Amino acid sequence: MIYLYWYIGVGVIVLLIVYISHRLTVKIDEPDLHAILESINPDRDKWHYKLREIVLVPLFIAILGPLAWPIFIYWKAKEFFSKEISVETSVEEDQNLKVTRADLIDHHTVAEIESSERVTDPLGAVPALPFGHLNSAWNDFKSMAQATDEFWTFEAIWERRWRSKQKCRGYAILRGDEVIGYWMTDWENIEQPT
Repeated sequence: MIYLYWYIGVGVIVLLIVYISHRLTVKIDEPDLHAILESINPDRDKWHYKLREIVLVPLFIAILGPLAWPIFIYWKAKEFFSKEISVETSVEEDQNLKVTRADLIDHHTVAEIESSERVTDPLGAVPALPFGHLNSAWNDFKSMAQATDEFWTFEAIWERRWRSKQKCRGYAILRGDEVIGYWMTDWENIEQPT
């Protein structure tokens, strides 16, 4: 019987940790979010929906959480390790794209690029900067260049896993005859002949 108390006690602690970490990382009390959710699902305003969301779901979690906590830990660990693997895989795939001197199309100044890539959002959700929300990443990319380097547009074929191909476009930094880095802006899948 003492083991059952320990098991449930650990479950309560795990449930509290998950709840606290969720409250610290997710902003739930945003009024705009509630308005958007209510416009998508008008049933959210009805009493049976509120009963389910405010009473039944927390009650179910409060009862199930302390009993099934090893499953939650397994799911969380699996999610964590799958993200780690997918990040490693994407980095590995990114390294397969090689932009060479032959892929370069036109020479541009940084001012020309930033002028053509400035985002204009009439709703104001995206900052009016070159590449919008990705502006800080663009600035990091720009900082790789030295004074004598040139910025070029490029178009290259990216042979990905499972024999799929993509046509990628973007900007590259040319140093002498070597491309030292690229900024991908667009890609499209290329249909393979069957």
